[in-house]
Amino acid sequence: MDLSDKELKEQLGRDPFARAGFDEELKKKIRERIDAERGGRRSPRRFAWRLPAAAFASFALILLGIWLWNGPLERGRQSEEAIASPVQASTPVPTALASPKATPYALLIGLRTDRKESGSFPTSRYRTVLVAPKGSDPDELGLMANTAGLYMPYGQNFWHIAAVESADGRQTLQATQATNRKSTKLDAAVAVPDYLLSERVLYAGNAYLAVESTVKDGQGAPAVNWWVKHINQINLKAKTAASEPHTALRDLFPNAEPSVAGVQQWSVSRNPGQWVAVSKTVDGLPSALPSQLVQHDVLTMSWEDIQAIEPGAQDAFTYGNVLGVVTGREIRVHAVREGKSVSPDTVSIPLGAGESVVMVQWAQDGYVQRWITYMRGL
Repeated sequence: MDLSDKELKEQLGRDPFARAGFDEELKKKIRERIDAERGGRRSPRRFAWRLPAAAFASFALILLGIWLWNGPLERGRQSEEAIASPVQASTPVPTALASPKATPYALLIGLRTDRKESGSFPTSRYRTVLVAPKGSDPDELGLMANTAGLYMPYGQNFWHIAAVESADGRQTLQATQATNRKSTKLDAAVAVPDYLLSERVLYAGNAYLAVESTVKDGQGAPAVNWWVKHINQINLKAKTAASEPHTALRDLFPNAEPSVAGVQQWSVSRNPGQWVAVSKTVDGLPSALPSQLVQHDVLTMSWEDIQAIEPGAQDAFTYGNVLGVVTGREIRVHAVREGKSVSPDTVSIPLGAGESVVMVQWAQDGYVQRWITYMRGL
């Protein structure tokens, strides 16, 4: 049934329009009315309504065009343009963020055991242990190496700090490159100087070693000297005890007080939770050791938190997510997060009688696997 011009006017004037101003029935009737006007069909109505009808038909045509322009076709075109538009493409889209990969850490510990017969000088033996992640989980730690001898990372390699013995049982230290050697031929052993009875490592770290030398004094009795030596000075053997190559205090502490800057004989000793500089002749050595000598030597946990994990703690060292605790009979190593142990299994390193820590070194990220490979290949 055709709409009269009056009915059409009433429907167009309703507010609000359905579906942006038009419903399907109204659009259909508008199209039919337009077609009828174009085709010459006339409804049986008075001529006076023809001009208004034509006007309303034109108005309806304009509105229909607007609907078609801003309706589904235009919205589809806008969607396509949005895909191609760099401005639209740069609009952030919420996505699930990947969890950051946890950093793996490794702990390398050097241990020394002394033996001394009554009335004689001490001699020593060493071992090196490596604790690192067993797989991809940084919190799942394991004992990756337990190797006889002291192996010290220096540069891009490990160096063996060996105790070389003379025929009469005296000892001296020798440093040899242990990894990535150009030759498989062993280095010739250094000769033990006549004045020297024994040398033992008190500390090893970065490029330096603190060495205790037991020597013969003027009457042939044992006397003890303390030297800090660069690793390149270890194999340089002097003719006299007083002329041993060494690193003076001022070389590593350029801002030390004048009263201690001239100290030649000094050492590095282990206190609970830290390494400290010590001297037998003066007090007041700098408390903070320089980074050339030691790194990562600040506890990242309180003693209360450490003792909550290991009540028998006597010493401790931390870096990253790794906590090592010396209890007296063993070293226990945990993975920690926010002051709590998260280790599936605690790594236990039993200590022998009189065995002490002389080296604590750390690796992280790609160096962890390198250290595992190096230590397992020694």
